[in-house]
Amino acid sequence: MIMEVVHTALDAVARLWQDIEERRWIFYTTIALGTSFAALTLRRAISVTHDAIVRRKILSRKERIIIFSRYPVPGKCKTRLIPLLGERGAALCQLHMTNNLLRSFLHDPLSAERSGSDDRWSVELRYVGGTQQQMRHWMVPFSPGRQRAALLWRLQVAGDLGQKMAEAFRTAFAEGAERVVLIGSDIPGVTRDIVTMAMETLASTNDPSRPLSGDAVAPSPFVLGPALDGGYYLVAAHCSILDKLDALFTGMTWGTDVVREQQVEVARSLGIETSILQEELSDLDVPSDFEAIGSCFGLQAVDFMSPSVAVVIPTLNEGANIEECILHTVQQAAYPENLEIIVSDGGSTDATCDKVLELVDLFRDLRHASLRLVHTRPG
Repeated sequence: MIMEVVHTALDAVARLWQDIEERRWIFYTTIALGTSFAALTLRRAISVTHDAIVRRKILSRKERIIIFSRYPVPGKCKTRLIPLLGERGAALCQLHMTNNLLRSFLHDPLSAERSGSDDRWSVELRYVGGTQQQMRHWMVPFSPGRQRAALLWRLQVAGDLGQKMAEAFRTAFAEGAERVVLIGSDIPGVTRDIVTMAMETLASTNDPSRPLSGDAVAPSPFVLGPALDGGYYLVAAHCSILDKLDALFTGMTWGTDVVREQQVEVARSLGIETSILQEELSDLDVPSDFEAIGSCFGLQAVDFMSPSVAVVIPTLNEGANIEECILHTVQQAAYPENLEIIVSDGGSTDATCDKVLELVDLFRDLRHASLRLVHTRPG
């Protein structure tokens, strides 16, 4: 009898203790979830506020650079380079050229303001062939500074090149920009000095007393950068010709060697004076162009055909650190698209290999650095 009472009492105590433990677990879990949710909400609020501040700074600028580019899908971009570079190499070339321009023109508007930078322009990336999410994954994750850069993302509208350019200028002027320079991503010779020259020429149309640099051309509301093939690599416009944009880019035989002449003539017929920059440049379009403008890249065709730098990361049960290690490795690369990372795993029993394989799929989708996993014997 006594033993039964003791066992019953012990069972009751055990159940009570279990109930207390369960309630304690629920309490701590609730606290943890609540804290995590609050932190996530705060982080989101800070991010939204920061994005709003950056966007306001972007739209407050009177000068804008618009870059036309394409999402680098192998086989669907720079197709005339495929015989030399292959489909993947041509896509890497497209990625590299856009990266090269963004490195030249982008900056962090908040830090620039604190440092007293004289950068006056914002940058708009007009893309085709992908979604904004794909473009953001392509251009942002492995270049942390770009997440705060004065960058607008816009999809190119349907239609021919003239319609795309007219709409891009129209939108920029509607948002408050007064001077806009538009360039393609396949002209590696375009520099900040050339863009500044075009901006100065446009700016001088409103302020004749503003001093121009020594090589400046005559002021006008419309500026072209002459390409060696008879077209133009840069077109700049002042907001004063907003009502003539549709007619200005209509009737061109795009892709021919008479486009520049046609453009000047159409502008003249509309009463628009055109200034031509002194610097003639060539685009990177066909295999022979690599020899002519390879110095602008500092790279040769072979650099786009296969990764030029390989990094080997030996691992063993590094599931907690491997993802950060790989991403930091990519961030250190000047050109991630030419980087190969090999993770050599010595028999991990944690989530190391699973995390690496997830990144392998991500890198393949984004066409960034090449990543692969190999297995070695333990020890």
